[in-house]
Amino acid sequence: FYPNHFYYSITQGFKVAYVVFDKPSGLQAALRLSSHKTQVLSTSESPIVCGIMKWCKEYNTRIVDPELLQKDIEGFMKSYDRKANENDARDKQAMEEDNEGWITVTNK
Repeated sequence: FYPNHFYYSITQGFKVAYVVFDKPSGLQAALRLSSHKTQVLSTSESPIVCGIMKWCKEYNTRIVDPELLQKDIEGFMKSYDRKANENDARDKQAMEEDNEGWITVTNK
């Protein structure tokens, strides 16, 4: 016990908030709130994640689901193979002799 020190309760959570309103009606609604009652923004029903928990959540959402990645790869490869087959068929057709006996030479 230190008689010269003040005792106070430590409030958990945020100490300061900077609020920017999209519309003037939001500002008017905020001004109508009671200033004598503490407004709690983060509740157990709708928590505001911050700090290390926020960073972990952001990191985990950046990780790609392997199944979705595999589907994207397979879709890309099907499209690539189809285009490659079309190009090969076009080149083979171009290298065939035409009605006049001419053959188009390609780099393949």
